[in-house]
Amino acid sequence: MSKLTLSMNDALRGSIQEQNPALVASIDKYLAPRPWTDDEDSRLATEIADLLVNLVHTSDIDIGYFPCVLEGPEPGTPAFYEAIGIAPTTRFKVGGFDNAKVEVLGEGEGKGKLPGFALISGLGKDNIDDWREYVVEEEKELLDEVTKKLSSLGTMYSINLCADDGAHRLLLTVAYRNKGPAVGFFTLRQET
Repeated sequence: MSKLTLSMNDALRGSIQEQNPALVASIDKYLAPRPWTDDEDSRLATEIADLLVNLVHTSDIDIGYFPCVLEGPEPGTPAFYEAIGIAPTTRFKVGGFDNAKVEVLGEGEGKGKLPGFALISGLGKDNIDDWREYVVEEEKELLDEVTKKLSSLGTMYSINLCADDGAHRLLLTVAYRNKGPAVGFFTLRQET
């Protein structure tokens, strides 16, 4: 089984590489880099990420959302875990907290699913009922709009990958499509 591939803007990748080469090496270990191309998939990913241009994801750092294209098996399937090279039960500490090394959640209700706005914002299942304490109404409306866009393209997933440095998590939110690669966006969390 070949690895999953991740495509992001080359200038952005270069900037992250310059600032934190160990983080990029960790991402590359699990998600093989693929050059960013000007094609329908990258344009669609950019269109989706552009909806979030005025939002930042807050952790120990504030960072935006950036377009990405993910190629490989459907997230959460045995083939996905084989391609990423991580068992679904693997645990890892980031910022001193125990996490799944890779966590995949789908949009919806039930086990392993959360509302779309929670997948994008990183709001955990324990905070959904009290979302107003964490997300302002305007932001929620925007996140719902992005959820609709992603869901119209395919099955919406959040993939949370702990970097090997113990300080970062890569958060991908994508629409897995039956034809073509998954498209969406990513952000980073830093937890020290």
